[in-house]
Amino acid sequence: MDYKISVVIPTYNIERYLNETVDSIINQTIGFSNIELIIVDDGSTDSTKKIINEYSEKYENVFHIYLDYNSGFPGRARNIGIETANGEYLMLIDHDDQCPSYACELLYNTIKNEDFDIVVGRYQVFNDDNIQSGHLKGLKKVKSIHENPNFFFASCSMDKDF
Repeated sequence: MDYKISVVIPTYNIERYLNETVDSIINQTIGFSNIELIIVDDGSTDSTKKIINEYSEKYENVFHIYLDYNSGFPGRARNIGIETANGEYLMLIDHDDQCPSYACELLYNTIKNEDFDIVVGRYQVFNDDNIQSGHLKGLKKVKSIHENPNFFFASCSMDKDF
């Protein structure tokens, strides 16, 4: 199967949020059949593996990788997922994040139609006291391409100023 996007989720002891994260990818407007979902578990000791198994048994485009020990940070699991990915484009999401339903479609269409090497979304952190927003640090040539009250997408070219 040719996937438009490979989404990599590194996990570790995240049973509390994992369903919301995975469901936000499954419910993308681009169509879940266009997405290869790779979940790399970094040695969880809670029910994270059980949750991953349920998704990989239900969907043929959900792939799991179980690492023998916890490395202490998501980079190892993320890199293994990247090496496994077969999609036309790659998307990384943390195990406790959620994407708006249009995120994959908007990012995919933007990178296909614009002359950019990377497209990134602004993030929002919600807690009891406030909402904090930000974007990937180090991007010097950023062009806003879409805004709505809940989310902001930016795209950049990496050929200059880096």
